[in-house]
Parts: sequence; C-alpha cells; structure tokens
Amino acid sequence: MNSKNKAADVFKKTAAIIVPVIAIILLYVFKGYLVNLLWEVFGMCRVYKYTGLMCPGCGNTRSVTSLMRGDILASLRYNITPFILVVLLLGKYLEWLFSLFGKRIKLLPKNKIFYILIAAFVLTYYIVRNFIPFLKL
Repeated sequence: MNSKNKAADVFKKTAAIIVPVIAIILLYVFKGYLVNLLWEVFGMCRVYKYTGLMCPGCGNTRSVTSLMRGDILASLRYNITPFILVVLLLGKYLEWLFSLFGKRIKLLPKNKIFYILIAAFVLTYYIVRNFIPFLKL
C-alpha cells in the first residue's frame, strides 16, 4: 500500500469516528433551539386536529424531541418510527465503521423478511394506536 492510499485510509477512519461525535455534540448544544424550531415548523397535525385520528406522522416531532432529551419511553409513546430508524441507522453505521477497521460484524439481518416484519409492525402500530387510549397523544 502506498503512502497516498494509507493517508486516505487513515483519514476515512478518523472522519468516521470524529464526524458523528461532533454531530452529537452539536445536537446536544443546540437541542433547545432545535426542539423549538421543530415545533414551530410542524406544529399540530391537521389530520389529528380535524378528525381526531392520528396519521403515520403524528407525534414524530414530539418523538424526536424526546429522543434528543434522552427520554426514550416518551419517544416510544409519541411515535415509534423515529426510534426504530435511529436503531437501524446506528446498526448500519456500526457495521460500516467496523468494516473500515477490517472487522466484519453483522448487527442487522440481511434478509428481506426482517425488514418486511418491521414494516408490518409499524403499519399495525399506526392503525392500533388510534384505538388504544394509552397510545393517544
């Protein structure tokens, strides 16, 4: 391996670790501003306001802001989708990060059935949460 490829490899590995750390620090520092911005931009769902039924997007803003505050249970109560996406993206990121360092790990299944089951679960959640009082916003 020549020195140019070696330098590029070191840069990739360093960036793969430092960039997410900086993003998390910035998210933590500006979380109050981001929470207010999300609420001002999205506000209350029009479908829920006029029908009383929650659409698939209902509660996403509150769920994300709860995740940003570290309140996982509240996040799951508002909407499960952001939490599932964070878990899946974190799993993919960790697989990629380990592959950069030469270790092949498998955190998430590669078969379609796993993702079809997640989609079916989320779809069922969207329907059922309109009928269970505990899951209401």
